[in-house]
Amino acid sequence: MSGLLYLGGFLVATWLVIVGSVGLVRWQSYRASIRSEESDAERQARIRKMLDLPDEGEGGQAGYWRTD
Repeated sequence: MSGLLYLGGFLVATWLVIVGSVGLVRWQSYRASIRSEESDAERQARIRKMLDLPDEGEGGQAGYWRTD
C-alpha cells in the first residue's frame, strides 16, 4: 500500500514539474514578445552606439577603435 502512495507522490511531483516548466516557458516567450515589440528602435540605437566606439586618442579604452 505504501508503494502506491510513493508512486502517487512521484506522479504528482512529476506533473507539477512539467506544468511548471511549460508555464515558465510560455511566460518567458510572452515577455520576450512584448519586449521585442517595444524596444526594436531602442535595440537598434544601442547597436549603432556600440559599433561607433571611439579610439584611444579620443578618450576611449585600449583595444577599441572605430572602423570608418
